[in-house]
This record gives sequence, structure tokens and C-alpha cells, in this order.
Amino acid sequence: LLKEGNSQNIADTVLACAKLRIKSLKLFLQVEKHTERFVKEGNPQEIANRVWACTTTLKIKLPNLFAQVEKHADNKLLKEDKAEDIAKTLWACARLGIKLPNYFLHVEKHVEQLVKEGNPQAIANTTWGCAKLEIKSPELFAQVEKHAEKFVKEGNPRQIAITVLACAQLGFDLPKLLAQVNKHAERLIKDGSPLEI
Repeated sequence: LLKEGNSQNIADTVLACAKLRIKSLKLFLQVEKHTERFVKEGNPQEIANRVWACTTTLKIKLPNLFAQVEKHADNKLLKEDKAEDIAKTLWACARLGIKLPNYFLHVEKHVEQLVKEGNPQAIANTTWGCAKLEIKSPELFAQVEKHAEKFVKEGNPRQIAITVLACAQLGFDLPKLLAQVNKHAERLIKDGSPLEI
């Protein structure tokens, strides 16, 4: 499968295993072995799904996979990536405690697009990833502040709570975001769980 399969088929297989909670160490070790080819041939969504699947299913670090993400961050990945794919990759890195300086440098260059086009879950995952890895991303949080009204209107209590907590952990003061949270407090409290409030 891995020698002959194309990148899309392999990404689909890995993603299916993750969603079904199938812990096939042999499959993931083969993904690691063939990572360079997959990253070169695959699209950003396939790569993000592979990274996410490895993190979710086995919670193992595949050094070659993350090295290839780091290596190709500036050309292929972030130029073609959608907000959700960037967020998945950042979330996976944070979950495993992996810092990819080149990848994060290029994420910082694309945050306006990420926040403007991203859904609230992608924004929450990205801000959480930065907080978890202690990566100050001033441009990311400036864009969250700029688009605070849309984010709070569209976001659910959990997504908003994660983002506000990330701001606090990294020491960012975002008055527009907090004003929007205050403005929508009734909905957020009604819809949220005690943990999110």
C-alpha cells in the first residue's frame, strides 16, 4: 500500500485509522519511512491529516514527518494551506510538544488570512497551540482582536474560552475581544458548560 499507493489514498487510510481509533504502529512507521515522498506529492490537507492522525491515534512523534513539515513550510504547505489545515498541524505539534520554528515563522506571515478565512475552531486550535508551546505570535493575536466581533458571533463558548485563555496565558490584552465576550455573555453562559465559563 505505502510503496505503490498515492498520497491521497495513504492519507485517507491513515485518517480512517485515526477516526476509528485503530492503533497500527506498523502503518505509522511505514508512513514515517515514506514521509519525504508523501510531503512532496501530497497536498497540505493530506499532510495535515497525517500529522493529526499520528497525534490523535498513537500520540507518537514521527521525527521524519515533522522534519518534512518544517522543511516544506515556506514553499508548498503554507502557500496552499487552508486555515483548518494549519490549525490541525499546529494543534498536533502542541499536543506532542514539538516546536517547528520555520513552520511557525511562516504561520505568522499568513495569520491574517488564517483568521479572516478560518472558522472559530481553527482559530481556537491555533491560539491554543501557540499558548501550549509558549510561542508568542503578536500578529495572530492582533488579527484575533481585529476580527473579534465575527469570531465571538460565530464561535461557540468552548472556542471562545480556549482563545481567551490562550491570550491570557501569553500575556496579550485584547480589549475588543473581551468587549465582544461581554456583549455576548448571556448566550455564552446559556450555551456553555461550567468549565468554559
